[in-house]
Amino acid sequence: RMERRKREGVVLWSVVVWLWVWWCCCGLWYNAVGVDGSYLSSGPRVHFFGGFYSNPGTLNNYLNNYNPANPIIPYWDPEGINYFYFQNTLATGATYNGKAMTDCVVGAQIQTSTSAKIVDIDPDQQFVSELYGLTITIQLNDTVIMSGNVAVTALDNLWLRVLDGIPGDIERSGTWQSIITDITWPNGTPPACSPVLQHLYTSTTASHHTLSLKMVADTYDNNVTSPAFETGRIAGVIGINYPNEPDQYVAGRYLQAKSANYSTAPFIVNGWNISIDLSNSLASLKPASEFIVTSLYAGLLNSDGSVYRIKGGRFPVSLALYRNSTLVVDLAVKTPEEVEMLQSQPLVLLDPRGNVVLAEDARGLYSYVDYRVIRLEEGMASTPVLSVLRFGQPVPGANVSLALVHSPMKARPDRVNNVPASGLWFPSNVTTDHRGYATINMKAGLLGDALPDCRKYIDSQIYFVRATLTDGSPAGLINVLVFNAHKEKQQQHAPIVRDVSWTEVYPYFDLYTRLFPGMSIYVNLSDKAEVDSNAASIIYVMDLPFNDPGYMPVSRDLSAYRKELMIAYLKQQPQRQPQQPQQQQR
Repeated sequence: RMERRKREGVVLWSVVVWLWVWWCCCGLWYNAVGVDGSYLSSGPRVHFFGGFYSNPGTLNNYLNNYNPANPIIPYWDPEGINYFYFQNTLATGATYNGKAMTDCVVGAQIQTSTSAKIVDIDPDQQFVSELYGLTITIQLNDTVIMSGNVAVTALDNLWLRVLDGIPGDIERSGTWQSIITDITWPNGTPPACSPVLQHLYTSTTASHHTLSLKMVADTYDNNVTSPAFETGRIAGVIGINYPNEPDQYVAGRYLQAKSANYSTAPFIVNGWNISIDLSNSLASLKPASEFIVTSLYAGLLNSDGSVYRIKGGRFPVSLALYRNSTLVVDLAVKTPEEVEMLQSQPLVLLDPRGNVVLAEDARGLYSYVDYRVIRLEEGMASTPVLSVLRFGQPVPGANVSLALVHSPMKARPDRVNNVPASGLWFPSNVTTDHRGYATINMKAGLLGDALPDCRKYIDSQIYFVRATLTDGSPAGLINVLVFNAHKEKQQQHAPIVRDVSWTEVYPYFDLYTRLFPGMSIYVNLSDKAEVDSNAASIIYVMDLPFNDPGYMPVSRDLSAYRKELMIAYLKQQPQRQPQQPQQQQR
């Protein structure tokens, strides 16, 4: 009997130990995973570093310049025509499951198409510049291994990264996050020397995933006297984008800055690992110099305000790590207790003096909007999607209010937005579903004669819709440009078929000569003879898909009515074989 009880005791303790191990290694892992985390996930990552070139036309930065009666206000790149592409950019690191790998992708060329465009939605919103028509490739020994198209994406988290007060864009830093689609592997399976590329290949071919791309742009030099004029620094990471993830932000957890020397940092908790993206979070004294700190320490905020320091939570930060790992930091949690604490306690980062410099919301809340830059014609609808998370987990039933707010840019007498109110309809609030998502139904209304005088020449109005949680926490800014619909367009709802005179369309053609004088090397749009003789070519670029890099006007600020008038005029002219404009590269 004693022996039997002893055996039963051993069995019982074995079951207890097994359950404890399962709870630590599986149960906690399941609770901690949440969403996959896009490029921050524990799968393969390719890190890159280099430069970029961009020559945005800047005359359309002022509404004043849209009025032909006003003299042009010059700005720093009047001849710019909005190109954006990488220069001398290489793969600098490869990781898998949070570990650095020896991989032949390091040193590979990361190239982009040279025809992509950078575009502001409006002169009154220049903080969400979009990239159109960007194609990215990975090349080993001049052989294309992978190629794909980057979905249109808007600049985010723009801040002053350089502390020494240098004027201009060189002190700013911002990010783009997007997905890579239409992925091809021209030579099939990548070489065996690159297990990271092989993992990406399997994910995109066998599992049909897209890829997630994060880019950080800074030190952009807009000083016309500088030899580095129109160039900047680019760093980034390519990982896997899993189904049901947002395209333009990490649906995970976020650290918010506690001083002006730091900026937002997304992170995910994946089982016993924390992955933090500090690529756009640390300031430096000079452009492209070392960061103001050399190390940080991860901790957890206790309910009494004290900080519990995670075991082994100290990690270095440096310019070299920024080059090689995009400052994506992977930390291994040491104990089951810390894994459990991570599920309900805010993460914080401390500087070497022990000051909390980055901290998660005390309640673990985070909310944001995917595809928050929108253009609409009258009657068109859009459905941006917002998510609410708490400690990385969906929050169902969350109430989010929506209201118009002022432009995030500096107030000016001619910066009159959000009117008429009838120009954009949206609900006053939305509620998240069981997945923590809420769809915001928006519809463009009629501007007409209620359009403010200062915006009649640009023929559109921009609306800024702020999403806010019930406690007042910001949940994202949606930027909606509504084009004016004229009476003729409203009445016929069909392409214009009447004769259109040069006198009628001249102001619209001439506008782009004024705003983009650099385009005159291709065709002078103020000259009737040149426009007539190039009618087929102009129709060709105006009829391209809106997201095509060759679409004209590059500024994408032309209403459907004006566009139809211009095309109707052009179709009246004798048609020659269209010629695509040739790009001048720097």
